[in-house]
Amino acid sequence: MLRRPASLAAVAVLVAFALPLIAADSDSPTRLTWDEYVTDCGLAAQKANQARTEKIFREKYKGKVIIWPGKVTSVSEKLGGNGFTIGVAMKPTESKLGSSDILLSAPDSFKNEAVSMNSGDAIRFVGKMTSQGGAILNHQIELIRLAY
Repeated sequence: MLRRPASLAAVAVLVAFALPLIAADSDSPTRLTWDEYVTDCGLAAQKANQARTEKIFREKYKGKVIIWPGKVTSVSEKLGGNGFTIGVAMKPTESKLGSSDILLSAPDSFKNEAVSMNSGDAIRFVGKMTSQGGAILNHQIELIRLAY
């Protein structure tokens, strides 16, 4: 059995090492920027070396929470009615057609916001990176929070 000073020291060591792990909220946004993402995983980077961009995405971006601004290009209900897909154009854009760079996957809890959005609305979103896009598919982000 530990004596009181030893047990206090053990608790202090446990708190010193465990508290940062507990405090690291997985939904806290990182400082990763869209510009940085485009440099690492955008179309030009993919054209230069697809395998490298996939590796960088897995190690640096997948599952990370970001907060970025953009402009709404489209809003649609998902098939089956279980949420919404929100197209977002970014600056700089990678879209060759002037449409969206990112597709936000929004659960039903965002219904009020989704149905009130219009193409061209400026938004700021917090989301979790889920998959890297490319020349055909948009980058995919799971929406966590939304601000206009």
